[in-house]
Amino acid sequence: MKNILATILLFIGATTMAQKPNIDSLKTLLQNELEMAEYNKLLGRYMDLDTTLLPEDFHFLYYGYVAHPNYAPNRKIEEEDEFVRLVNEFSYEEAAKLGNVLFAYDPFNIDLIFGMVISSEGEEQVGWTFLYRKVCEAIFESGNGETDETAWVVISVQNEYSFLEALGLNAVSLEEIDERMDKFTLSYPNDFGLMEVYFDHSEAYFHFRDRK
Repeated sequence: MKNILATILLFIGATTMAQKPNIDSLKTLLQNELEMAEYNKLLGRYMDLDTTLLPEDFHFLYYGYVAHPNYAPNRKIEEEDEFVRLVNEFSYEEAAKLGNVLFAYDPFNIDLIFGMVISSEGEEQVGWTFLYRKVCEAIFESGNGETDETAWVVISVQNEYSFLEALGLNAVSLEEIDERMDKFTLSYPNDFGLMEVYFDHSEAYFHFRDRK
């Protein structure tokens, strides 16, 4: 599954231009109650595993979530460890039940979504797989990860590690460039030809700073 995703993202990288998301513009837009209502409708479709959502919908959903009142990138939910344990023990029915509860609190947790791919079956698995792939594609298209200017943009620090895993990239070391930027040195060679990658997690930092 993750190898297939890496192949898809390699193709996307070769055929599309990365575009850094204008998160400030999205935050301004979503201050409007009508726009936030439309966002919530779209988020509802996402939560229902709607496979007709478009790439631009995922861009809007993922990066627009920083303006949502439920955005809490630094929140740790105790039950996440229990979910991981259930998945690792192949208790998929129990894991799926718990995962659905956690998803309501943390809808862009890539590890959680992948755990639901493993724990579900049939049409639900198709839906979870679609979400997993499209969220990763949205991040992938935010930059190329090669410099601090073209860093991949994520809305939580946790997504950095999850995204690297989704690409099949192994981090050897981590350097915190500043409060908003991380640089990972990677195992080389790899499918993407990258020795190091950068992540911009500014929104997670701003959220933490403004709530001190």
